[in-house]
Parts: sequence; structure tokens; C-alpha cells
Amino acid sequence: MYGQLFPAISLILLLFTPSVCPAQEAAPEHLLTMRHLELVAWLEAYDRWEAWTLKWGNRVAFNSAGAVIKKRPERPEPPEWLRDDCRAVIAAEGTLARACEIVSAWQGVSRLILFGRSASSSARTDDVPRTSFLQRVHLSGGWVPAQLPAPQVYLVAGIQVGIVEIGRATLPAVGVGVMAMADGRGGYEWKPATLLGIGYRLTSFGFPWVNREASLHINVARATVHGMRSVPLGLDPTQHLVGFSLTFAKR
Repeated sequence: MYGQLFPAISLILLLFTPSVCPAQEAAPEHLLTMRHLELVAWLEAYDRWEAWTLKWGNRVAFNSAGAVIKKRPERPEPPEWLRDDCRAVIAAEGTLARACEIVSAWQGVSRLILFGRSASSSARTDDVPRTSFLQRVHLSGGWVPAQLPAPQVYLVAGIQVGIVEIGRATLPAVGVGVMAMADGRGGYEWKPATLLGIGYRLTSFGFPWVNREASLHINVARATVHGMRSVPLGLDPTQHLVGFSLTFAKR
């Protein structure tokens, strides 16, 4: 009797028991391919961020039209599994090796960027970043007298070099220029002059068609005119002038 009931009970249990289908595990080759593609995409995004940051650093950034870029790009986070893989491997090559170098320098990447080095660079250097000399050269022109009544004397063009820069101030700025001075006969004489003054940086902006950042300064300077054989009545060869100048720095 029990032998006849056993097949029937087994059939009932088979029909009414929920079927269980084991989840199909992803093939290792498929997983490796997905991770490789994810790693390549992350490295490309990281390279774009690194190139932008090495170029601009903590300075004001400009787009191709010269407008200020207000939103700076964020550093892309590495894949979640990358750190574990880097700790697990003894020696890595190719794409994974470069990714692990970046991850190993992740905390100190800001310091590397300030020194103008990429995070994946293994070369060490003790060089201290220096300010470019050209960044201290002021180009000026069209300066006018800083006193009233204003004499008929103008700085047509000049060039100055900032000795010491403290914040926005340049103390002092020395240079030379070409002056136009009234000759007392209704005309002007062109004379060389030496300049000694101070400057204050007002703003910075992208200079069109030049891969440099321009800064606008306002200056007050004492100009000493040279080569005057005779001085027109009421005209002093030493004049105080005020005007603007431009400096240029690499972006």
C-alpha cells in the first residue's frame, strides 16, 4: 500500500513545490571585460581633469572666449573595486598599473598638482616653482598728470618691472618711457624718461588670441624727463603721472 502511495505523494510534492532556479553567475571573462571598460573610461575622465587642473591650478580659469569659468571640474572617483584590486596584486602592468599609481597618490594629489606634476608621475624633484620674469613686466601708455592744474605732459608708452609683489600691490615698479611734453610753441617734444612708482592690480581676464592671462593695474609714478635743453616756463622735468598697465602670465 505504501509502495503505491509513494509515487503519488512524490508527484503532488513536485507539482506544488515552487521551482527554484539557481542564479546564473557571471562568467569571469565577462566580468573582467566590464571592469576593463570601466577602468579605461575612468582614466580618460581623470586625464581630462588632471590636464585642466595642471593648467589652471588655483588661478582664475577662462574659456576660449575669455570669460571666467565659475564651475571647476570635479575629480572623478575611481571604481569601487579598484583599491581592492591594487592591494591584491603584487605587480601590475599597463592600464591597471597606471590606475594603481594614481590611487596610491590619491590623498596627496593636490600637492602634486600645485607643483605642476601629474599624480601618475614617479619622478621626484626638489625644484621650487618660480615666478616668471615676464609676469612682472608692465606695459603701459597714455598716462596723464596726477595733479591739477594738469600740465601738458603725457606718457605715450612705457615699460616697467615690478621689484616686489605683495598681494595685489607692486612695490616699487621701475622702468622707462617716452614722454610728450609741450614745447611752449604749440607743439610737443618727444623725450625719454625714467619711471619710479607703485601699482595695484585691479582685475585679471583672458586676453583675446593670446594663451596668457592678463592683469590690469593702476599706477602712480614719478617720471623724470631727460634730454631737455630748455624747460618751458611752468613745466617741471619731474612729473607725477597716473595711468594703467598690463601684465601677462601663462595660463
